Amino acid sequence: LPALTLARAGTGLRVPVQVELPFAELSRQATALLREQTAREALKVTNVTIHGAGDTAVVKLDMSGRMNGALTLVGRPRFDEATRTLVMDDLDWTVDSRDMLSRVKATLAAPFIGRAIGQATNGGRYDVGAQLDLARAELTKQMNRPLAPDVAVGGGVSALRVTGLYTTGDAFVVRVLLEGSAGLWAR
Repeated sequence: LPALTLARAGTGLRVPVQVELPFAELSRQATALLREQTAREALKVTNVTIHGAGDTAVVKLDMSGRMNGALTLVGRPRFDEATRTLVMDDLDWTVDSRDMLSRVKATLAAPFIGRAIGQATNGGRYDVGAQLDLARAELTKQMNRPLAPDVAVGGGVSALRVTGLYTTGDAFVVRVLLEGSAGLWAR
């Protein structure tokens, strides 16, 4: 913070925040979920790996059982303001397998696989609203507390606006601007 001086009251507070969704954690959660969902199926998902490539997200599903190989999904992430979700647009997929029979099965089962992918990925959506609310609540909590004897800070966040979304080598990053007001009180 700048040095404390007397000045005119400001018009508000603007705090930029970045919410990171680490690929390792998303991969771990997706692996656990899909392993459980496919445990009793003829086609099992054994591992999920998520990473970024430029402005594109890549999701690799390792499979075993009726079809051995990997299913790779590629899409561009964007943030949907209305639903507060990370959305994978233009989700496309390919099958990688050395087994010719698996490739033929994948080609014949393409509509079913596409539908299953949609269900497993919630239509290529990941809800980040709760994480944004957590950032908002934490900032509000930090803004309402005593700083020293007879000195307190208080305020609140009135608006939350997503200003960007990108991928790094390790995570999806959602940039958010928190807007509100704050004050300092001394007795």
